[in-house]
Amino acid sequence: MIEVKYSAAAMAALVDMPENRAGPVGRAIEAAGLKLLGAFYINGTNKAIFLADGSLEDGNTIGVMALAAGSAIEAEVKELTPFDKAQEYFRRAAKVKAIYRKPGEARK
Repeated sequence: MIEVKYSAAAMAALVDMPENRAGPVGRAIEAAGLKLLGAFYINGTNKAIFLADGSLEDGNTIGVMALAAGSAIEAEVKELTPFDKAQEYFRRAAKVKAIYRKPGEARK
């Protein structure tokens, strides 16, 4: 998932000349080796989310490109994991939690 926060200039351009960004952004996403699954505007904000399938590294490429192009002032790439796969993270976290000490907590 790639979340971008559009610059004021990009938002002004979208207001002055509305367009579906799924096309141009989708072509860039596919050029980076990803497959666009969906493109969404977050209502009342200057943010958009692009759901893409592919590697985290390829997603990071799109985030950096959006920042370098000047259309975004923030870009965050998040890896989404289905819960059936996330269960393994939870099991591993339980083992680590058993030895973790919070700040200010007495040493075990």
